[in-house]
Amino acid sequence: MKKEDRYLTKKAKSDEYRERITEAVARLDNLRLSLTDNHPDVINLRQHIAGLYDAVDNPAVSMESVSNSVGSNENPVYDELRAQLAAAQVESDAIEKRLKSMKVRLSQEYARAKRVAERNAESSELTRDYDVTKGLYEDLLGRKEKARLSMTLDIEGQGVTYKIQEPAKYPLRPSGLRFIHFVILGCLAAVIVPVGLAGVYVFLDPRIRFPDTLQHITDVQVLGVVPHMISNPALRVRDNDIKFIISIIVLATLLYFGLVGYFVLGES
Repeated sequence: MKKEDRYLTKKAKSDEYRERITEAVARLDNLRLSLTDNHPDVINLRQHIAGLYDAVDNPAVSMESVSNSVGSNENPVYDELRAQLAAAQVESDAIEKRLKSMKVRLSQEYARAKRVAERNAESSELTRDYDVTKGLYEDLLGRKEKARLSMTLDIEGQGVTYKIQEPAKYPLRPSGLRFIHFVILGCLAAVIVPVGLAGVYVFLDPRIRFPDTLQHITDVQVLGVVPHMISNPALRVRDNDIKFIISIIVLATLLYFGLVGYFVLGES
């Protein structure tokens, strides 16, 4: 009876150890998905599985010794925290890898943009050179076509011919204003300028010369006018001045018309 009880006890312990081994192996597989084989958690779990196998082979090993060998591996909260830590580490590694990949792609894009800018500059330079060369080519081609057409017409006798209808003549009179025109303008200026100056002088002179002007300015009725009295010496001086002015005008007129006649006869 005692042997049967010991056998059943050993069998129950072995079954319990095997269940724990199965759970530990499953946890090890999950950890190896996110951690390397050198990670402390993986190493501890392997040691725990080895201890469970030893307990299965040696049923005399107590449950407490196996539990002490694995430490806190049987704590579900600790397992959950380790799983979260492993997931965070995996995510961090993935983010770092993506960051490195993005940096590599960014450097590649920078290099590509630099190459594109260089190609655009080269393309602009080539396009400008092409436009200049094309313009020169079209100009030379047009000249060649004109020369070919002119040579063909000359050979066939169909070129441009000119016929003189009447011979050229030397002009007898100069074109534009002539001396006689200046003479006429001089006469008109000699008449208009003095009259204009006299009118301006009278208009700007502040002295009152007529009674109507005084009546218009002061709005007062004029009762009488004192006539201007000229003495005999003043009359003689005035007559002499008038004679002198008339003689000067006559001499200037004769001289003017003499010069006009000389130049007009010289032109004819």
